[in-house]
Amino acid sequence: MPLNLLEKAYCRCNTPKLSAALAIALLLILVFAGYGPGGDDDTHITYTAAQSLADTGRILNNSAVAVEQGSSLLHVLILAGVYKCLDGLNAGLNMPDIGPLLSLVFAILCIPLMMRMLRQAEIKSLLWPMLMLPLSVAFSYWSMAGLESTLACFVFLYWVLSVSKLLDKEAVKSAKNYRHVLFSLVLFLMVRPESFFVIIAALLALQVIIWLQSSFYRFDHSLPIKIAAAAVVIFAAIVAWRLYYFGQEFPQPVFAKADGLSLKKIGFGFLYFAYSMQVTLILYTLIFLFVIVQFFLRKKSYPPVIIVAASLSAAYLSF
Repeated sequence: MPLNLLEKAYCRCNTPKLSAALAIALLLILVFAGYGPGGDDDTHITYTAAQSLADTGRILNNSAVAVEQGSSLLHVLILAGVYKCLDGLNAGLNMPDIGPLLSLVFAILCIPLMMRMLRQAEIKSLLWPMLMLPLSVAFSYWSMAGLESTLACFVFLYWVLSVSKLLDKEAVKSAKNYRHVLFSLVLFLMVRPESFFVIIAALLALQVIIWLQSSFYRFDHSLPIKIAAAAVVIFAAIVAWRLYYFGQEFPQPVFAKADGLSLKKIGFGFLYFAYSMQVTLILYTLIFLFVIVQFFLRKKSYPPVIIVAASLSAAYLSF
């Protein structure tokens, strides 16, 4: 009898809208009752740049010099825009107030994108996969930290959905689909300093998977090359602008943390990775490797969204 009741309750909750609502509710409970504005990091670096942009129209560092001290250009632009809009409405919110709230907004916006991914992946059981997102400590802990973590998650999901729409040859395509891919590509390349290298690696992985799997007959085999070419052009434009505005190709934290390559640093990187390998990361890595193996052992065509998501996961895991 109790099992029947649980089965009925699960069936009622296993709908797109209710699954998303429960995931949002769980996220809010974990954030406000558990973690709070977690993620004790240097948010003031980003806030200073965003405040300067909102007040003066220029991105300046703590010393009022044109140095890109924040790691995410996109995050600085959005923070400055939101602050300017709220300031015009006399909302009375300071940048340290807006930062955590903006992080939470993007965390919540990730949930409907996750739902769309699951539906495109033809996954019938929606509730448990949806609850895995807020139950991921790496996601929920940083959901109100004021950093670009949840913004980056939102951009990655948006990019995966946009590319998967064009990957399927049989899908009806429009100019709107291509605009979404280009827009998501611009956001991707601006959200993190390493984005260009990750996206090229992801597109390379996507191209290899398509070439090796003859069963993917309905996929556009040339799409990864086209997107990679567009990424090179957009990235070159961003680098040119950075050189003109800041005099550097990348944000200052990149130069501060990566001052050359040596065997000692490579060895330290492997030690750091081994130290960071917690049980959850090991579990997700094993699951991911199992899925990748399935691509080559099982002769079946997977939905495009799974192929794109797996390629991006492989790229970031390698990075």
